[in-house]
Amino acid sequence: MRALLVDYGGVLTTNVFESFRAFSRAEGLEPDALVRVLREQPEALAELERLERGELGDAEFSSSLGTRLGVASHERLIERLLDGAVPDERLIGAVRAARRAGFATGVVSNSWGTGLYSRAGTVLELFDAVVLSGEVGLRKPQPEIFLLAAERIGASPEGCVFVDDLRANCAGAAAVGMTPVLHRDSRETVAELERLRAGGARVAVLDLRVEGAAQGTLALAGDVTRSADLDAAVGRVETELGGLDILVCCAGVSGDSLRTVEVSDAEWERVLAINASGTFYANRAALPGMTARGYGRIVNIASIAGKEGNPMAAAYSASKAAVITLTKAIGKDVAGSGVLVNCIAPAVIETPMLGDMTEEHIGYMVERIPLGRMGKPEEVAGLIAYLASEDMAFSTGACFDLSGGRAVY
Repeated sequence: MRALLVDYGGVLTTNVFESFRAFSRAEGLEPDALVRVLREQPEALAELERLERGELGDAEFSSSLGTRLGVASHERLIERLLDGAVPDERLIGAVRAARRAGFATGVVSNSWGTGLYSRAGTVLELFDAVVLSGEVGLRKPQPEIFLLAAERIGASPEGCVFVDDLRANCAGAAAVGMTPVLHRDSRETVAELERLRAGGARVAVLDLRVEGAAQGTLALAGDVTRSADLDAAVGRVETELGGLDILVCCAGVSGDSLRTVEVSDAEWERVLAINASGTFYANRAALPGMTARGYGRIVNIASIAGKEGNPMAAAYSASKAAVITLTKAIGKDVAGSGVLVNCIAPAVIETPMLGDMTEEHIGYMVERIPLGRMGKPEEVAGLIAYLASEDMAFSTGACFDLSGGRAVY
């Protein structure tokens, strides 16, 4: 992390959607009336985008939106919608801390008029640049607005962390090489910024398809089921990035949701090859360089299914059990070398991998979690960051649960 870019409304302020709901309740509307209008009426969304680009005036937008919502008064409509969004002192404090630490800071905001910013007081003085969509004719998630913001604060996109409360805007920032942080809770976001501020690494990624890899990463196309691909990938990292200090093995598939008697030989071998053999090949390829340098951190991603076994997932459960025991064995093999090898056993996490599973299968997993929800990718990332850090110095060959209370041993 070399620079910090943040959204304004919903990040430096409290949740704007809660402000919208408070407005709707005060006007006698359904709580999510505004979101529903924007979702169901393409013309309304188009007008909002024009407002954000500075192509539509506040008064004209307010008149049109007020008519669509059915509110009696259109006066100060934008300001009334945002009246409940007040400064979030915890996030503002994080910006101050970043500036004290010498990081460049900037705001990148899709502007709804000027009312929200006029209430900002001296907050905007904390930033080296303020990029408002209505002033520059660009809006998030267009790549150009992120590149412009990076240029104005004098940082490369790859050195920027970007915080926003909308997933699409985070994706836009990632597309130009920035590190996105999806904001949901102030405490969690500040903790993530602290992790990023304290860390920093050159990153290589390996996947079958690397077209979507973030700029600034070393993108390596390869298949984890082929050991030669892993050997070659580690070789390139050693040569081009100066060594491999951290390995995170997270390539995996859930496999088809099938009862044991329905699992074909080919399906069994496919799941084991990706989840278990791929992890072994990657660990084996990384270890010589790490042990020679006397330092390394390996984090293998297993699953709670590897400890308990899930119905309709015999191949997956077996493959993840293999990852757990493999981690324990390798951890003992290299103990004392400076290389620590651990794994994480998450319960169900909200990722695209769920698309391979039936609703019945997903429901079974969520029902068994005492906290009553799926995990979030950023929660897994937080634990990975710790296990991959120098702070984690007295654990190897261990399995760390991240199961919302599901794990019993």
